[in-house]
Amino acid sequence: SAGASGGGVENEVTGTLTVIGSTFSGNSATVSGGGIDNAGTSPNALTVTDSTFALNSAATGGGVSSEGPATFINATIAYNTVTTSGGGGGLSLSGGGNAALYNTIIAQNASGSGQAAQASDIAVSGGGSLAPSSANNLIGVGGSGGLVSGGDTKNLVGVADPGLDTALASNGGLTQTIALLAGSPAIDTGSASIVTVKVPSVDQRGALRGPTPDIGASAASSTY
Repeated sequence: SAGASGGGVENEVTGTLTVIGSTFSGNSATVSGGGIDNAGTSPNALTVTDSTFALNSAATGGGVSSEGPATFINATIAYNTVTTSGGGGGLSLSGGGNAALYNTIIAQNASGSGQAAQASDIAVSGGGSLAPSSANNLIGVGGSGGLVSGGDTKNLVGVADPGLDTALASNGGLTQTIALLAGSPAIDTGSASIVTVKVPSVDQRGALRGPTPDIGASAASSTY
């Protein structure tokens, strides 16, 4: 679908949006938030779990644009685009938008297209921020919003090859997902025990996550 803000879904100022086990793909916005535009102001304005954002586009926030609180748990945000340089192909945080990321992949997103395309994963501006507690994430080379590799948070930042399949596919379950390829750095590098976070025991497809879960929405395991 298409719109000015929130090509897939627009969460208004008074709204609360919870997304579980969903794929947002092929949506576009002329302004912000190709997949979702979050303007909610409540502490739990946007919560995304076991969900994939791919092939969405906007001027800013190709996958998701957030001007309010947001939490992402085992999400995959990849192959989204923005038309604005530095606009956050995967995730844009602005206007007081604060996001916490856990076991989440944001990689392979871009600004522009074709030979002129440049990596663009996370953009933070105008009062936006990423929570320091964000942990066990895999972030590409297109900006990390201030997250760094290693330390107690065990983030993987600046990953040139996240080991993702090149397209959405029917990998099991009710929705299309992006598979983790053999040798992906996302495999077995998530965490099942993150303080104050309920990590899902199954992935987006309904496949079981092991004691050391993979990062992202779709696990490498196909055990149900």
